[in-house]
Amino acid sequence: MRKEIQEWIRHQQDLLHRSAQIFDNPGNGLAEAARRSVRGGFASGGEWMGEALAILRREPLEVAEKRDFASLGVWKYALCGLSGLACFSLSMFLHVHPIISLLSFVCGFYAAEVQMLFLFPFVLDGSTSPFQDSSHLMRKTIGTRRAVFEVLPIAAFMIFGGILGRGFLRSWTLGCISILLWYEEVRNRECVGAVGESPSKLEMGAARRLQLRTEQVALRNRTSGIRVLYLSDFHLGVCATKKILAETLVMVRESRPEVIILGGDFMDNRSGEQGFCEFVKSIVEICPVAAIPGNHDLFYGEKRVRRLLKESGVTWLPEQSLRIESHDLQFESPLCPFEKRGSAGNRVLCVHDPEETPWKRVSEYSLVLAGHLHGSQFVLAERNGALYPGRFFFRWNVLREEVQGTPLLVSRGLNDTLPLRWNCPREALLCELL
Repeated sequence: MRKEIQEWIRHQQDLLHRSAQIFDNPGNGLAEAARRSVRGGFASGGEWMGEALAILRREPLEVAEKRDFASLGVWKYALCGLSGLACFSLSMFLHVHPIISLLSFVCGFYAAEVQMLFLFPFVLDGSTSPFQDSSHLMRKTIGTRRAVFEVLPIAAFMIFGGILGRGFLRSWTLGCISILLWYEEVRNRECVGAVGESPSKLEMGAARRLQLRTEQVALRNRTSGIRVLYLSDFHLGVCATKKILAETLVMVRESRPEVIILGGDFMDNRSGEQGFCEFVKSIVEICPVAAIPGNHDLFYGEKRVRRLLKESGVTWLPEQSLRIESHDLQFESPLCPFEKRGSAGNRVLCVHDPEETPWKRVSEYSLVLAGHLHGSQFVLAERNGALYPGRFFFRWNVLREEVQGTPLLVSRGLNDTLPLRWNCPREALLCELL
């Protein structure tokens, strides 16, 4: 239990760290907007959160109607206060120690508050029943017990940050941004393709819809933001080749990436080659594309795969890094010759297998993207981003993990050679680099 709480606290510390990077970026104007809205209470605070959410998503929010944040804020904290008072009154009735009674008020307050943790974000997204939606999302993805332990460090920072000299306004707004980041994490963790599909967790072939998993990464050096789509483990030619390519192409167009990384394991036999070439020619017209080989490409013929990709206009990262000058960003492979790497403010390492990462130099990179493990295809439990039982056999069978301060994101892949999965959705990985 103690270790679990420590992991939850580290997660919230990471949220606050990312929030500070976003808030302190003068290019987005959030700090100035917060100072303007400070006197407007819940109403202006809600509108400010809308600006922050739009910056996180890098697209404007569609506002269907005027939202009454003032009333929502009053109702939210009135209900939290009543819950706290009920617990406090019960403690006093039972004649427990006054300190325990005070703690019971805090527990009652935050047990209710976490049910409405995502109230304002849901309102910003146009929900007609934000109280119910917030409670449902929290209980389904986090759970009340964990949510209380995780929200307490944020709440303490918001309340006591000003007293400790970090600025009352800045402390409060960093807490709000942390909630928005948390909301985006759990919202994107949902099965976006589950509507109208079988509730069964078993998937044979590509029966269920491909999902888009979105991760946000605050880079060490400031950047204007960029969307990177990581597509790994196609395994074409085994089953449903046309369906996989078609739904992936739709995903590419809908997610509007500015860079696409192809993460290897493209074809398991020749029957998937023609469709793959047509797919690549379509995506290179959308944005820059770079690729790395996977272990299956070695069996298929790495030279052949490299030739097909390079003829279509794809940068082959084992030979040459991909530099995005406008964002001072560079994508690399560990195999890329040093003289062809160049330099950039932020370097992204692209590998197929996480084990290919040069761990002694991982701190040189702002992000590592990987695939290969497929989540081990059978997932019985997820804990702090690790997928079990696969984690017992593969150290990096995770969704996201910090390694020496560098985020490692591992995709569960688009397809499998053995096309059978349990509770492990096929996915494309969209990285929003802030």
